[in-house]
Amino acid sequence: MCGGILESTSPRFSQRADFFTYICFLCLVILLSNAFITGGERFASILALSLLKTVTIDN
Repeated sequence: MCGGILESTSPRFSQRADFFTYICFLCLVILLSNAFITGGERFASILALSLLKTVTIDN
């Protein structure tokens, strides 16, 4: 749900591949910090929270 809103209405992602690049960057940062800090226990909930934060910042 949040991804669709960001992809279609966000002024941040004006180019075609901007949203995909943003998702890849988020996943990479979360994955690396997750591996070093928590030992790889949490991933999906942090990604969902970062997408929700981006939606609320844009609105």
